[in-house]
Amino acid sequence: MRDRHVSILSGLLGLTGLPLALFLVLSPLAALRVALLGVPPGEGDDAWILAIVLPLTFGLGLVGALQVATAVGLWRQRRWAWVAGLCCSGLWIMGGLLPLGAYGLFTLLRASVRERVS
Repeated sequence: MRDRHVSILSGLLGLTGLPLALFLVLSPLAALRVALLGVPPGEGDDAWILAIVLPLTFGLGLVGALQVATAVGLWRQRRWAWVAGLCCSGLWIMGGLLPLGAYGLFTLLRASVRERVS
């Protein structure tokens, strides 16, 4: 029988990770557009913004893909997903999503969940 809180946490990880994972597709498309068409004319040179924003959005896409993979792993009760879930909960806390991070840590650090994954 699957733990109810682990199922909820898995759903939260999937729901927050899917939009971020879209950046894995969108940031290379934006880079390709800039490479082919150049920077649109504006008041200033925005090339340095693109050099910062595109890698950051790609990094956010990687975090989203990690969250989705963790959600699937928690759903299937994998040990690696327990460790990755702790990391994602820590990222939520550092990212300002304290209630979600605290719920993730509460869920994963309970004795019944730790016994199942070991």
